[in-house]
Amino acid sequence: MFFEKLGEDYLADSLEGAYFLYNGEPVRVQRVYADNVLVSVINEEDSTISVHPSEFKGWRTLKFPRLGYRKLSNGLWGWVSRSARSYSRGLGVENLNFTLTPFLQTERGERAVYNRGSVNPEHFYQDVTEGKEGYSELDAFHVVMEAALLPVFDGKDVLRKVFEGEALSFIPSPRYLVEPEVVGGPWAVFMAGHKIGSIDRNLNIKAPLKSAKLIEGMVKRYAA
Repeated sequence: MFFEKLGEDYLADSLEGAYFLYNGEPVRVQRVYADNVLVSVINEEDSTISVHPSEFKGWRTLKFPRLGYRKLSNGLWGWVSRSARSYSRGLGVENLNFTLTPFLQTERGERAVYNRGSVNPEHFYQDVTEGKEGYSELDAFHVVMEAALLPVFDGKDVLRKVFEGEALSFIPSPRYLVEPEVVGGPWAVFMAGHKIGSIDRNLNIKAPLKSAKLIEGMVKRYAA
């Protein structure tokens, strides 16, 4: 019904290049035909499958989790957002944005991650932000897309690991991030892309009263 109502040509313009979850796996729409849709599984090299149009239950098929802070599978983390001016449906190359957090944009942060065996944040950042030709095929972009569609958030034990130096960041939800102000603490607390205060290993909070209550609430909800 969805395909019959809108037509193959319109849906081809709207769907091709879009990413969504199919059977729990992130996929990218390659081609749209009247009787099938070809999608590629981004975690499997050269894997293309055919999806019947009946699998598309309207635009809600392209729904995605709330964006915000994400941990990536390569050990980095950052802020994932969708361009507010995008006319495209769902998520795709032209509207998904990724920004490394303030700590990772410093030399000490880059060194701390590199020493833990992850990729070099500077190189990764260049990969996902430079050049639109072939951009959707970059492994780096797919790492961000996977995190956007299949977010994994930290349990309360991770904040303790951050304070003990066993982990570098704490992301309990898309809304909150705790990361070092300096290696070894104190740690900056961010909410929705903005720093709202800091916290130390003894849970002492330094922030304006309103922000301090937000941090207290975050700790109580996600790390108590």
